[in-house]
Amino acid sequence: MAGIFKSPDMKQALTKAQSSFLLQNYQTRAKGRGLTGPFYLVLIAFIIVIYIESRVIIADSYSSVLLIPSLLVFGVVFIAIGWYEFSMLEDTEAIPLAKIRSAANGLNEIQGHFISESGSSIKAAASSTQCLMYQLRLEQELRRRSGTYWAGMCSYGDALPLLMTDGTGYLAIDLKNASVADILTGKRYYILNKKNESVRTGTQEGKDFIQYLKSSPPKIDFGKFNFSTSDKKPDDIAVFKGNRLAISELVMPVDNSYFAMGTVTGISKSFDGLPVKVMSVGRNSKILDVTKESRSGVQKSEKKAAFLSLGLGILLAIVSLYLFIAGVPHLNLQSSAMANPQFQIMPIESTVYGGSGTISFYLSSSQTVSVSNINVSACSLLNVTNMFNGQYPMVLSPEQYLLTYDVNVKPGASGSCTVEVRESWQGGSSEESFQVYIEP
Repeated sequence: MAGIFKSPDMKQALTKAQSSFLLQNYQTRAKGRGLTGPFYLVLIAFIIVIYIESRVIIADSYSSVLLIPSLLVFGVVFIAIGWYEFSMLEDTEAIPLAKIRSAANGLNEIQGHFISESGSSIKAAASSTQCLMYQLRLEQELRRRSGTYWAGMCSYGDALPLLMTDGTGYLAIDLKNASVADILTGKRYYILNKKNESVRTGTQEGKDFIQYLKSSPPKIDFGKFNFSTSDKKPDDIAVFKGNRLAISELVMPVDNSYFAMGTVTGISKSFDGLPVKVMSVGRNSKILDVTKESRSGVQKSEKKAAFLSLGLGILLAIVSLYLFIAGVPHLNLQSSAMANPQFQIMPIESTVYGGSGTISFYLSSSQTVSVSNINVSACSLLNVTNMFNGQYPMVLSPEQYLLTYDVNVKPGASGSCTVEVRESWQGGSSEESFQVYIEP
């Protein structure tokens, strides 16, 4: 097997199959085609807030005008995302499981296991697990009001040149551009000193180890510092010694079976009578996944994500349509049956005494309407200042709205006086009246 790795033609193919680039960054550059769960939760929370505030938003028609296009844009974007996810699923749904020998140039799904030169493996630094690839991140435990969290400081790792084989050929996979997060398993390990206490950032041993790891040594040696690792959180409590240090490690186990989907290209080479091919991201498909389960299993979760995107898009579109039709009266979208709202007045203070005073009444409408002006006038015995406790435009609805006006009574006036209230809105006006009694 060593000969295939030393072949000049295979060296070129293996430059794409090298996995050590994954170790430059802790994240694996996974290419999820859907949106993440937390993002969906944020959007659901956003929709709930919109629902709770809808009454207030409707009352402010100008804010509604700004909000509705935003909701509509969100809806269109999510519908487009859902549609794109479904189209991606259609592209991959009909792809059968192929053998490397018979795989034609183009999009294929292949099942096999990864091998390294001479069948060798490497030992993961923190867990001592035999693997083909591992990556780790040095983290420190930080505190905040809600608790603690882990923040990365630097990354490290090691890997072997890898090929996938299914017994019918060899496949060099461009892991640099592949989604590989699903094939890695990991755990957090606490770093302990010879006293079995947590190594911390504020101690000299902690500072020395951080500097050592940042220098990217060819191989991490915890024994050099008399350190050990444990996946169980220590009970030690340190005061003024800095933050606890830990290692988060991801490994690629030996002898596991994997599924790879991507664009296969033959390189017209073979070894021991078996063809050697390369799998990479295709120009059209943009797909390169390495997973633990077949494409049919992965598609179940992707279908859920696609349905969720499509459902959220439709929901946002419906909400924007609802606010547009029912929540923005000033756009004059009422039907002919709603063109003439009926107003009702219920006086509260119907008696005014000599000098000056106030008149108050409740005003309501049979339907929601945006009123641009309310004019109140009275008989010659009263002078209405036309000042009230509100602002225009004012939204009236079946719920009663309290209005208060200041009035001045002409000297010596007494008796009954008619007060007229005229409401104006886009498309019409209405006039109501009630009686006020003047006492000397």
